[in-house]
Parts: sequence; C-alpha cells; structure tokens
Amino acid sequence: MTKKKIDKYRAQLERLAARLRGDIATLEEQARAPTSGQAGGNPTSAPTHLEEMATDVYLQELNATLLENEEYLRGEVLAAMERIDQGTYGPCENCGRKILEARLDLLPYTRYCTPCAEQLQAGRDVNLNEGRPRDLAGA
Repeated sequence: MTKKKIDKYRAQLERLAARLRGDIATLEEQARAPTSGQAGGNPTSAPTHLEEMATDVYLQELNATLLENEEYLRGEVLAAMERIDQGTYGPCENCGRKILEARLDLLPYTRYCTPCAEQLQAGRDVNLNEGRPRDLAGA
C-alpha cells in the first residue's frame, strides 16, 4: 500500500477517533444522569409517575449499551492506527491476504478481509440483557 493511501486511512481514522471521543463523552454523561425526580430537582427524588421512571431507566440502559459499543469501536480505531504505525495495516489478521481497499474505505479499522470476517463473525456479540436484573424466577 502506498504512503499516500496509508495517510488517507490515518486521517480517516483520526477523524473517526475524534468523533467517537465526543460521542463517548456525551453518552457517558447521559448514562450517568440522575433519573426521574432526581433529575428535576425534586427533593424527594421520587418519580412523578411510574411511566417517567420506566422511560428514564430505559433511556439510561440504552445509552449505556450505546456507550459500550462506541468504546469498542474507539478501541478498534486506535488498534488500526497502531497497525499503521507498526507497518502491519492492510493485510487480513487471519489469512494474511490484502484487505480490499473498498472495504477499508468503509471500515478503515477492520482487521479482516470480507471472507474471514464472515467466517469468524468478527465483531462483538450484542447482549441487550447484559446488566439487567434477573426476574424472580432466576431466568
């Protein structure tokens, strides 16, 4: 891969890292925001309505899940920049073949060529129930 192309991918990764840094800060603030009565300055800190409390909790959980995803992506972006610095950016980490530039244009942080990514099902598993309390039956 030419230096010009490497520089293009580095710039793209740097822009993505900066955007993710801002997104992470915002999501972290939202995920840690007080809920219901606490947020409105209600001295009793009791929710005004159960619906409000449910909505607040749902939004807090959603923001926590989004935050986790953005942190994962930022880690992948930083790892790609490290591969550029080490001179190992471009080949698939699984088979060693060159990753197509069209794939790198869309996912500059990718570690794998398309066939290997499909085979390995690369990426992080999503578990929307992670961190939620279990029901009384223990399920």
